[in-house]
Amino acid sequence: MMFDDLLKEHKEIAYDLDDEDKLFIKDLITGKKPEDTGNRSPYLFDVVANKRNSIDVDKFDYLARDCYYLGMKSVFDFSRLMNYSRVSDDQITYDFKESYNIYELFHTRYSLHKKAYNHRVGKAIDYMILDALIAADPVLEISKSIDKPSEYLKMDDTILNRIEYSDSDDPDLKKSKEIIRRIRKRDLYKFVDEFLVPKDLKGKFEKDKITKIITDQLEHDGLKKEYVIVDILILNYGKKEENPIDNVKFYDKNQPNLKVFKLESSQVSYLVPELFEELNIRIFTRNRDKIKQIRKCFKESLTKFFGIPEPKTYYTRITNNLVESQDKY
Repeated sequence: MMFDDLLKEHKEIAYDLDDEDKLFIKDLITGKKPEDTGNRSPYLFDVVANKRNSIDVDKFDYLARDCYYLGMKSVFDFSRLMNYSRVSDDQITYDFKESYNIYELFHTRYSLHKKAYNHRVGKAIDYMILDALIAADPVLEISKSIDKPSEYLKMDDTILNRIEYSDSDDPDLKKSKEIIRRIRKRDLYKFVDEFLVPKDLKGKFEKDKITKIITDQLEHDGLKKEYVIVDILILNYGKKEENPIDNVKFYDKNQPNLKVFKLESSQVSYLVPELFEELNIRIFTRNRDKIKQIRKCFKESLTKFFGIPEPKTYYTRITNNLVESQDKY
């Protein structure tokens, strides 16, 4: 949508592009590789959004930028990786000595999602902004902007200011203003607890089912389900449960006649991950006065759903082989 609107606005650019060129650019952005690439080299579709192994310049860009501005150290070197890359078998391949550098790429991505993009306080504010926008939507028709590029471009941080300083007395907008005022005063939604689902229990997980069990348990304990937000956080190395390196091909510059090849993790290091995806069930609350009750309810829900007598959540402490729930946190 945004690309089509860009072409409409800048006709001098569109004039030089035929329909095939436009479709090619869209496919580069999405990483969608057509069955017939025509006279386009297949590896080009792996440059911006690589669906084959998730190594692309989009990650090179935001990993370097975000690590810099967050003050996080990263040992991943994208410039070195690019210098030791070449095209073979219609795809981008890498010097086998760069295999650990590629693992560092995915570990850096995972770390940013774990420590920054999904930080508990940041996520609490995300949910507050979401609630504020939903409340204001009947008045400002924010959701309709996704169908109008010119309006969508206005959906930046200033939308909160527009809501906050609106003269409207509409009750929906009043509710939205109250949420934004809470953000300004740091009266934030509160992280309650989380449960990292063990590998052998992931197969039992159903988002809708666990959410219903938690909300039913809340009502059983005399708590309003509106108090609670169930956040399902899935983190991985970019290819779900797969090791993305399994889809990377390498070359040996000292053996130019040797075909490109794959590497097993045991050829790189015995300290690389054995699992490449984790599933977290996190609970946030809109009512800070009910944290202890909701935390207790959450653990009871986990016992019901997974059949674990004493689920070890984030705020469970094990001392002298005794499991203790630390409600003071």
